[in-house]
Amino acid sequence: APSRCYRCHKLTDRYRVCPSCRKSVEVRSVAAQYCYKDVTRELIKEFKFNGKRGAAMTIARLMTVALPEGALLVPIPTATSRVRERGYDHAKLLAAALSTKTGLPHQTKLARVSQNRQVGMGRSERFRHISGAFRVVGDVRNAHIILVDDVVTTGATLSEAARLLRAAGAR
Repeated sequence: APSRCYRCHKLTDRYRVCPSCRKSVEVRSVAAQYCYKDVTRELIKEFKFNGKRGAAMTIARLMTVALPEGALLVPIPTATSRVRERGYDHAKLLAAALSTKTGLPHQTKLARVSQNRQVGMGRSERFRHISGAFRVVGDVRNAHIILVDDVVTTGATLSEAARLLRAAGAR
């Protein structure tokens, strides 16, 4: 996928949020390496919905970009009902695999408060719906955090997570 702002899709350097969008969001960059289609889509579907846990390392390899030293990988928490259904939290597996690949530490710093799913919702509905879905766990002051998730649709989930983490003192 080309390097672009995840909100307005303007081309940018190193997946950064463009100056116009940066004024209204806490996320500074979103490195979406591949478009969610074809083989990538099938790989993620197998990983998330068909129990193919081993795909985490392959996806982590595909996700790897130049990551800053000293950063902390934090998975976006999955609804506990989905974790029970699948038997694992796919975002935690991805963060662990990315940690193995990059040498960066990973920790759970967010907890899921709501169990709502966003599948099938429009952009504005996703942003309204995700508000209040997470809470910060532990101390994140001055931590440089990289949020880890498998798919970015509208960026609502990343925006809410980043908002909370920044409010708690993360960089």
